[in-house]
Amino acid sequence: MREVGTRDRLLSSMQSLLDERDPQTITVTDVVAEAGVSRPTFYAVFGTLPNAFAESALQRLSEAFSGLSVGTDVPESRRAEDMSAAFARIITRLEAHRMFYVRTTRGPGGHEILAAAIAFVAERLRHHSPLSPALRRGPLPLEATTTALAAGVTWLTLDWLDEPGGRSVRDLADLVRAIVLRAVDGGLAGDPDDHDSHKEHR
Repeated sequence: MREVGTRDRLLSSMQSLLDERDPQTITVTDVVAEAGVSRPTFYAVFGTLPNAFAESALQRLSEAFSGLSVGTDVPESRRAEDMSAAFARIITRLEAHRMFYVRTTRGPGGHEILAAAIAFVAERLRHHSPLSPALRRGPLPLEATTTALAAGVTWLTLDWLDEPGGRSVRDLADLVRAIVLRAVDGGLAGDPDDHDSHKEHR
């Protein structure tokens, strides 16, 4: 239990520092002083600062999604609205820590953090989405389709966080929902030959 408490203190301290400062200005000394632990403890838990940045970002991202999945049992008549509502809640939680996400994805280890965020969102699409069954039935590998969708919505959301003042939270949520639904309906979960044939007869 002591190790879990130490990790949590370090992650909390890392998040507090990243809320206020660019990661390039943060040192191990800063983190351990904030957390009240030793340098050897930090290295035993994380190894490197970029690893610590990545874990703190993933923990906060997981918190943003907590309790907001839309299950496969949601009736189709409610699916779009429920998805938009869930996305709006998630985006609102992300917006509360806007500069944290901007800083971590631009700082040391930012590429790894972005890749980890995409993998996290892809996993949510595979296992916590009403579209999971359709994606599983599709002709393309499930990991590829969910990663492609996750990369698109992750980039779109990060771009919005980086330059706020354009779309509202609800507008962005509706756009993300539309992209996911349209990609699955006749797209990533459909047969391309059937889709082309359908267009020819329209």
